[in-house]
Amino acid sequence: MFNFYRNPVSIKTKKAFTLIEVMIASVILVGFLYGVYELFMSFRRVNDRGMWVSKTTNEVRNGLNLLRQEISKATVPTTITQTGGDSSLYTSDSKLFFSGSPVTITDFSADAHLLKFFMGVPGRQGIVGEPDIPTTIMQGLLEIQGGQVIYTRSFVSGDSTKIPEISQIIARNPGKIDLEIVQITDQNLLAVNLRNFVKLTIESVAPKFPETKVTESIEAPFEVVPQQGGSL
Repeated sequence: MFNFYRNPVSIKTKKAFTLIEVMIASVILVGFLYGVYELFMSFRRVNDRGMWVSKTTNEVRNGLNLLRQEISKATVPTTITQTGGDSSLYTSDSKLFFSGSPVTITDFSADAHLLKFFMGVPGRQGIVGEPDIPTTIMQGLLEIQGGQVIYTRSFVSGDSTKIPEISQIIARNPGKIDLEIVQITDQNLLAVNLRNFVKLTIESVAPKFPETKVTESIEAPFEVVPQQGGSL
């Protein structure tokens, strides 16, 4: 005879996850994923900050180096004649004009001119056997425009092919500017001379990271007469 009786002890029972276990596992998973996300965002912020510092440092440094070279070329426009150089006609336009010294700017909401000077390529007039050449005059202008610090070299008169015009952004996100005109004593064996310098410091602030800043400075010598205000 067949025994159809089964021992209940031999029957295997299957267990499922409880709701509490599922919730605990979900919390652990969410915490892990959040930690991975925060780590990723931290690396990304560090990378973004480093890229901004590198790009801004290069841009400001290159712009200030250009400005230093331009300021050092500030001259009295001169026309060479048979008897020598004549610069009397250009005296009023040969100065280096500046907004103030010292001046500190932290508000860049309004446009303003900070520094203006002139560069000249000598002309030629009245020399026997030589054709007349007009004196070429270019204007250098450092200004705040649209919240940015910009340097512009523009044509004034003469031969426009002598010196090309340029417009270069020096600082896209300036936070502070210090501008000062100083005189330094240059003493040698023969005489004591006073040399003029433009001291300019620009501090740029990262838009996304206000605590991250880049500061660059220059000291640029110049030979022309400085004047505050004037035709700035």
